[in-house]
Amino acid sequence: MNKSRDTEKISPEARFIFGRNFRHARRAAELTQCDITRITGVMRGYISKVECGKVSISVDKMEVLANAVKVPLWKLLTPITSDDK
Repeated sequence: MNKSRDTEKISPEARFIFGRNFRHARRAAELTQCDITRITGVMRGYISKVECGKVSISVDKMEVLANAVKVPLWKLLTPITSDDK
């Protein structure tokens, strides 16, 4: 069965990594969750859940959020090592 890209979901581990890295990138960009909502139209409550790894997220939605903080999606899916902190 072929799924369209907008309905593909990522693993729980990747979801957690993305959420943590997205939060770090958002804060580094000095943006609030409300700022991200204004930029993307994604609801603040959903952004909060994404950052905590509590909700499934499509690849397309991850790309929208990555673009909002001007960080390539692949970087937001890369685990942070102790050297990166």
